[in-house]
Amino acid sequence: MFEIEASIPIPKIIKEPKPKRQLKYPFDQMEIGDSFFVPFPKDCSDQKAETRRIRTNVSSAFNTYMRKIKKTSTHLTFRVLEKDGVMGVRVWLTSRSKSKPIRKTGRCKIIDKNQIQMLNQEGDSIVVRCEKEEDVVTVRSAVYQACMRRMKNNPELFKGLRVTLHKIEENGQYAIQAILVSTGN
Repeated sequence: MFEIEASIPIPKIIKEPKPKRQLKYPFDQMEIGDSFFVPFPKDCSDQKAETRRIRTNVSSAFNTYMRKIKKTSTHLTFRVLEKDGVMGVRVWLTSRSKSKPIRKTGRCKIIDKNQIQMLNQEGDSIVVRCEKEEDVVTVRSAVYQACMRRMKNNPELFKGLRVTLHKIEENGQYAIQAILVSTGN
């Protein structure tokens, strides 16, 4: 049987701070223009797959690091290179100006995050230019997906609205125009 005791104070739990996790890549020590080299494994048989794996791992670590420090003005540039007879991927920390596109797909420039924020009410529109006519389908898809994400994340703001996309051609230049229109409901 257990003895019942009264008026015994509960001791406070002293939490020890977690040790800071060591970064795998040196993002915290880098300045714009600095780079580091990630070598392929010695038994690498598929450089394309290995490049994709390295880019994914480095990008994921970089995005996590950038979220923690709340900074968005930099991004990474990757190139497959040889260093001292070893093939690998060199990663540069580069600056992102506000006017540059955030993503590229193939040869076409895709939408800037600030540009999609301009769609707020019926009649608002944006234009995203294509480098070539063949890129119109890719750009149209990217614009549509970006618009749908914005509308899904702000359902009250876009209630009763839908996005229409139009191909524009002026002086041999191609673009996609996205316009918010009423659904009629």
